[in-house]
Amino acid sequence: MQMSIALPAALAAVLDIFGREFADILGRHGIVPFLRELPVRSSQWLVERNRGCAFGYIGAVFFVLPGMVFTTEILFSPAAPAAGFECGARIDDCERGD
Repeated sequence: MQMSIALPAALAAVLDIFGREFADILGRHGIVPFLRELPVRSSQWLVERNRGCAFGYIGAVFFVLPGMVFTTEILFSPAAPAAGFECGARIDDCERGD
């Protein structure tokens, strides 16, 4: 049995390999090693200023920002019908789909 890969899939695989190699080269020789020290230096700077700034930063980045993203997604996504209901155009047309 001969296996063949479609041209778009093969092209995607080759582009993926080149992208990973490019990222590896940048990681070894490019700008990425300089960025590796950035979180450590910035956290030390925040603690030196005020320990509350460090906790505020962590709270903002890991709780407030994701909460805002999820809230925005919920507010602007189209409303989905409740689970277990098959609905038409209006909520009055819903029937329980048990």
